Amino acid sequence: MVVSRMGMVALAWTGLALGCGRPVELPGPDGGSKVPKDGGMDAGVDAGTDAGSMPEACAAPGAVCDGRTGLCSTLPACSSAKPCTDLTGRTVTTAFTAPRCRTLAPGRPSFNDSPPRTWSDSVTGEDRAACVFRPPGAGLRPLVLYFHGWSGTADVIYNSTLLRQKAATFPMNGDGGVNGFVLASDQGRNLLMPVGEVASQTGGGTAHDAYFRSTGALSTNPDFRNADRLIDELVAAGGIDPGRIYVMGWSNGAFFAQLYAFSRHVIATPGGNRVAAAAVYSGGDPFAGIGVDDGTRCAFKSVPMLQLPVFFVHRDCDSATCDEAQRVALGRPVSNNATAWMARLTGELGDGDVTHVMLDAAAQPRTSCAPTSSCTSDLAGSNHLNWPDGVGDGSGRDWEPAMLEFLRARHL
Repeated sequence: MVVSRMGMVALAWTGLALGCGRPVELPGPDGGSKVPKDGGMDAGVDAGTDAGSMPEACAAPGAVCDGRTGLCSTLPACSSAKPCTDLTGRTVTTAFTAPRCRTLAPGRPSFNDSPPRTWSDSVTGEDRAACVFRPPGAGLRPLVLYFHGWSGTADVIYNSTLLRQKAATFPMNGDGGVNGFVLASDQGRNLLMPVGEVASQTGGGTAHDAYFRSTGALSTNPDFRNADRLIDELVAAGGIDPGRIYVMGWSNGAFFAQLYAFSRHVIATPGGNRVAAAAVYSGGDPFAGIGVDDGTRCAFKSVPMLQLPVFFVHRDCDSATCDEAQRVALGRPVSNNATAWMARLTGELGDGDVTHVMLDAAAQPRTSCAPTSSCTSDLAGSNHLNWPDGVGDGSGRDWEPAMLEFLRARHL
C-alpha cells in the first residue's frame, strides 16, 4: 500500500490569490459580473495575471474555457435535439433520468429505498433526485453523500457497492454514539461528454459536471448547487451530525466529489454546512486540463493550498490510469494520472492528511503501477469498473471499512 502523509497545511484556503494579500476581482463568464464575490476557488488566479490576457478567458466572446472556472459554463444536457450516446451504447434524449433506489443486481444484498427523493433545481427548474437511506432510531449520525461514475446512476450504492448494507449498522460515530450513517446517493444529469476542451457532439451520459468549476458559496454549477441543497435539507430535517458530513465518489464521481469537498471543506453551503473529509475510488486531478494532450487552457491556473482529509484508492492498472505511461498508452485525458495527482496533492498543494491506496486486480496492495505491457485496455477497464468491496472483483477483500474508518476519524 502506498500511503502519503504531509505536515500541517501552511496556508488556509481563503479565496485569495497565492502570493497576494488581497482578493482577486475578475470579469465573470458573462463579461460583466465579477467572480467570485463569494470567495470561491475562482479567485485563485496567479497574482499579477490579467484575466483578459489569458487564452480564451471566459469574459471574451466565444470563449470555451479559462484558468479560473475551467469550462465557461456547465456542460449541455442531452435532449431530443442533441441526443447522447452513453458508454453502454444507449441513446439518451432527456436531460434527467430518475433512479430506482433499489437492488437490481444478482448476488447483492436486497434493499428497496424507493421512491427517490425528488426536487426541482431552484434556478433551471430541472428535475433532480437522490436515493436516501436513514437508519431507524434516535440520535445524531454522520451523512455520507455519494457521487456515481459516468453513465452510472444513484442506484450504484445498491448494485455495485456494499455501502447501503453498511449504512444500517457501521460504527461511524467516533465518539461511541449510535451506529449507522445517513446515506444519500445523488443522481447526475444526462450530459454531453467533453472531448478535448469542448463538449462532444454525441458522447455523453449521466454524470456530475466536474469541468465547470464554479465553486463559491453561490455556485452557478447546477451539480454544486443541488449537492448543497441536498445536504442542507437533510441536515435541516434532523438526525445528522453537521460535523460529520462526508463525500464519496467513483470515476467521474471521484473527480466531482474531490472538487466539491475541497471547496465545501472551507466554504460552507448556503445552509452553513461543510464537508469534513472525502473517500474516492479511481479518479484523478480535478484541477487539471480536460484535453487528451496537454489541456492547459482548461487547467486551474493557481490552486490554493488544500487541507481536506482524502482517502484515495485506485488500481495499479486502471482506465483512469495509474501513471503517465498508462495514460499515454490508453489515450486518456491529462487529469487521469493517479500517482501524479497524489504527488501534486501532498507536495505542491500541501495537503497534510492524504491516504493513498493502490490495489491490483485482486485488491492486494501494490507500491508501483503495472507496466503497459501487462496493463491492457480490457484489464484497465475491468479494474476501473470494480468498486473495491471484494464482490465485483471476486477477491473477497473489502476496502470499504478502511474508507469509512478514515472518514470516521475526521470531523469538524
